[in-house]
Amino acid sequence: MNLYKNHTDRELITVLDNVNKLTYEAQLNLLREFNKRKITQDTSTLQLLISETETAIRNLDVLKDLGFKAQFDDDSLIVKRDSSAQLMDIVAIVIGFMLALIGLIHFWLLIAMFFGDNEFTLTKLITYALMILAGGVGFKMLKGVHRFLDYRSFSLEQKRDSLEVHKGGDDLKYVPQDASLETQDEELIFKLGDNEIIYASAYNLKQKMTLEELVRKIKNIG
Repeated sequence: MNLYKNHTDRELITVLDNVNKLTYEAQLNLLREFNKRKITQDTSTLQLLISETETAIRNLDVLKDLGFKAQFDDDSLIVKRDSSAQLMDIVAIVIGFMLALIGLIHFWLLIAMFFGDNEFTLTKLITYALMILAGGVGFKMLKGVHRFLDYRSFSLEQKRDSLEVHKGGDDLKYVPQDASLETQDEELIFKLGDNEIIYASAYNLKQKMTLEELVRKIKNIG
């Protein structure tokens, strides 16, 4: 899909001045439109940004956006959970626990307001309702506990055609041909056999190309 086919040349030049704010896909579309129309304008910065992103994709640096990091050479590949992602999981769990606790407390206060000694006021009712809603958000955030435990000591290690995954306390062995991508609704999932490993947005071109590159590297090394 070309995002800029209905833009005037002047509008395209204005977009070019803010190229740093564009997504990778938007940058590709913009460069394609400039080349198609043969607009006389310096696009070196745009081309450099595209080149840097493509290098990051080939080096699997974009995995950091998905919470992982990778090291590889011609014979081996290692993927582990990024430390910043682990920290974010912990922060989300702590915040989720606090919000869930606040929600539970205000739920009991709400019950007491109707059936106990807690005096009824409209302000209290609104406050309790908001706090209970916040508690619901907290319970959803606590789903991160499962993710944290699953990926706490996660590692994917490949040495030629030997592929081992440590996930959720299990040590699993695969062959490179087990690596695949599957789209489910709005998610793109990197899988080994039936085991879902990494989740990305199916609509994010940069993430999609990175997972495709990961699968390619696994199969080439093997």
